Amino acid sequence: MGNMHIIHKSGKVVGVLEENYNSEAAARVQINFPNSQITTNTVPFDDENPLGLHTVSITDNKASILTGSDLNAHLQVLEDEAKLEELRAERNLRLTEIDWWASSDLTMTDAQKKYRTDLRDITKSYKSIEDVVWPTKP
Repeated sequence: MGNMHIIHKSGKVVGVLEENYNSEAAARVQINFPNSQITTNTVPFDDENPLGLHTVSITDNKASILTGSDLNAHLQVLEDEAKLEELRAERNLRLTEIDWWASSDLTMTDAQKKYRTDLRDITKSYKSIEDVVWPTKP
């Protein structure tokens, strides 16, 4: 395949673009990835050395391939983000189940208010669903 530009949004890789792209290809990028940017440099991408998009770092609109301890640290960050997202999803599900408590024709008890607050704040104390101790539902 050759060298590829990296398409990124908010520092996260969202795609690749051939080294010698034209204005039409750049326009498609903006349609498919609004508010994204194309790196000013390229990185190697081929069948023998496939580029895992998670192994690319973007700094000052320049792409670099992570290796060694930098790659391990980056992969750990991605794993931690995934665990936190899983925790948020479960927390949001639990909040959705009790949203009816906050109906305008009901008055929540102090225990219900505390439970909702404890659920909302769960990510302040825990970073993984495996470690969390869920508050007791009143």
